[in-house]
Amino acid sequence: MIQLIDVCKTFPQGTSEIHVLKKINLTINAGEFVSIMGRSGSGKSTLMNIIGCLDTPTTGSYLLDGKNTSQMSEDELSEIRNQKIGFVFQNFELLPKLSVLQNAALPLLYAGVNQEERTTRAIHALESVGLRDRIDFRINQLSGGQKQRVAIARALAGEANVILADEPTGSLDTANSHEIMALFTKLNHLGKTVVLITHEQEVADYAKRQIVIKDGEVVEEGTR
Repeated sequence: MIQLIDVCKTFPQGTSEIHVLKKINLTINAGEFVSIMGRSGSGKSTLMNIIGCLDTPTTGSYLLDGKNTSQMSEDELSEIRNQKIGFVFQNFELLPKLSVLQNAALPLLYAGVNQEERTTRAIHALESVGLRDRIDFRINQLSGGQKQRVAIARALAGEANVILADEPTGSLDTANSHEIMALFTKLNHLGKTVVLITHEQEVADYAKRQIVIKDGEVVEEGTR
């Protein structure tokens, strides 16, 4: 479960402060598919960084599976990122000099998993996104949609229960966007918690629950 309680985030600007998030209260239950919508500058990416343990609140608390991450050390946060959270970004964030298989296995390498298990888990993750026949390809040999599938496989290889996707269709055409969103839907049906950051209503509509953030505050919330 993801739970934010009175979360505020400020950044210094000269002699003053910018209030990016303002007393966010939000609960996302395990197995939900949630979209967080907002325009550029709304605070949605900062919110994702906090949910993903890439940043911490200035004030307030963020509880992940009942544990208060706001009080954790950087080493503890890093362990949570490796074990519990899978990230998918708009620009894929893949390493072009590595193969598809090596990219998918990268988080496992950082986590100290032995090579045999890394390979087995990465191949399984690539099979789940339909790329078993591309494991030896280089990243520059793939289409945009295939690159995003590798990024999703990388998130899955670590066996994370929470998938955070930041504008995952932003670099894709319409057909590939639909394929990637169908894949997120499939993963959610398999029990993964999916949190999607987007500014596109058509993409947000894939989620079962939609949250709108504006000027650092939740202004609208609904289910379908």
